Amino acid sequence: MAQTWKTLKSGFTFDPGDFKRRFPDITKNIIPARAKDGLHFAGSLLLRDAIKVQPYAPHKMGDLWRSQTITPVVHKDGGWSIRVGFNLAYAARLHEAPDGWKWTLVGSGPKYLSTKMELYKDRYMKAVADVIRLGRPPGIAGGEAKAA
Repeated sequence: MAQTWKTLKSGFTFDPGDFKRRFPDITKNIIPARAKDGLHFAGSLLLRDAIKVQPYAPHKMGDLWRSQTITPVVHKDGGWSIRVGFNLAYAARLHEAPDGWKWTLVGSGPKYLSTKMELYKDRYMKAVADVIRLGRPPGIAGGEAKAA
């Protein structure tokens, strides 16, 4: 019978048997579930940035800001997707900035979503990775997530 563990000079014992037993569940169930949560968290960061970072999403009476939408995550054909944005008929038109449009909020302007996606894409991807790693959004109390 082959030896499945080894005591290192430091006194640390490593038994790969537990890893081998748990790894399929981690890759098949735990990581995908956490990835969905991470994408949702990143979507909420994008919407927050659309309101808090220039160019701001337009704001006159607040209807656009209140129409924030994050759809459930879709896992299809090996890829993941989520729709994030503002759910009013005129939201797309404002995003593309019609000629002659007069912005009512100083600092608001066109491309209020896509600008953030380009500028902060690494931050949003890190947010997804952090949720996968921690099992929760970073900054939420509860300490490090326990291994599944």
